[in-house]
Amino acid sequence: MDGYPEYRTREAGFLDLAFTAHGGRTVVAREYATVPLAFRVTAPVSSGQHMLAGAVHGRVLTLGGGLLAGQSVYTSITVGQGARASIGTVGATVVHGAESGAVTHQSQRFHVGAGGLLVYLPDETIPCRGARLAQQTEATLEGGASLLYGEVLTPGRLWHGERFAYHDLQLDLIVRDDRRPLLIDRATFCPAEGTPNAPGRLAGHTHLGTLAVFGPHAGPELALALHNLARSCGLTGSASPLYAGGVLLRLLGDTAQEIKAVLRQAVVTSLDLMAAASAEQR
Repeated sequence: MDGYPEYRTREAGFLDLAFTAHGGRTVVAREYATVPLAFRVTAPVSSGQHMLAGAVHGRVLTLGGGLLAGQSVYTSITVGQGARASIGTVGATVVHGAESGAVTHQSQRFHVGAGGLLVYLPDETIPCRGARLAQQTEATLEGGASLLYGEVLTPGRLWHGERFAYHDLQLDLIVRDDRRPLLIDRATFCPAEGTPNAPGRLAGHTHLGTLAVFGPHAGPELALALHNLARSCGLTGSASPLYAGGVLLRLLGDTAQEIKAVLRQAVVTSLDLMAAASAEQR
C-alpha cells in the first residue's frame, strides 16, 4: 500500500488488487481489502471477447450502505504486463452527507503494464443530501497498455425527493503514459453556486456519464464510432479524440439505466474496434 497517507490509515478503507498473466490467462496475484471495501471474482460476461479472452472479471463491493461523511477509501489496481482485467461494482456507490460538512475522500490509482488491459466500469455514484465528495482517479499506462474507465453521476436519491441536494462534488481524472499526461479532467458541481442542470452544464439533464478510452488504437476512428453510438441511442453527448492519444465520451441523460446501457455498448464497441485494428497490423 505504498503511497497512501499514513495519517488516514485508521479511518480509511483500502482495496489493493494486482493481476498478472500466467499461462495464457490472467490470475489474481494480490488481493487485500478492509471495510467498507471488498472484492469478488465473477463469471465472465459476453462482451469484447477478443481483448478480454482469459481476463479476470470481478466486482468491488462497498459494505455498510455506502460511504460515510468524512470517510476515506483508497483503491489500487495493478494490471501486469500482458494481463487483462474487467472490474465493476455491485450496485451504486452511495455517498452520505452530514451536518458537520465533512468531506468524503475517494482515491483510485490504476497502473497498467505493457500490453495490459483494464476495463473499470462501476455503477452510478449517488450523492445524498449534504454530501461532499472529493474523488481523485489517477492512471498510469506503460507502452501498449489499454484502459477503459467509466463513471456515472446522478443528482441524488430521487426516490427521497433529493435532486441536486448535495453540497459539492469534485471529480478528478488524470491519465498519463511514461512520457506525458494524456488527460487531465476535473468536473466540479456545487448546487449552491448554480443549478448543475443549467444551460452550459448538464443542459437540462440530470445524469452525466463518462467513458475515457486509451490504447494503441484509440483515436479518431473510435471517437467517430462512439459519437454515432450516442446519437443512435437518443442521448445528448459526443466523443472526441484527445491530442496525445485516447478518446473521451460524455453523455447526458435523465436516468442512470439509460446511460449505463450506452456505456456498456461503448465498451464493447471500443474493444472490438481496437482488436480489429490490432489484427490488421499483424
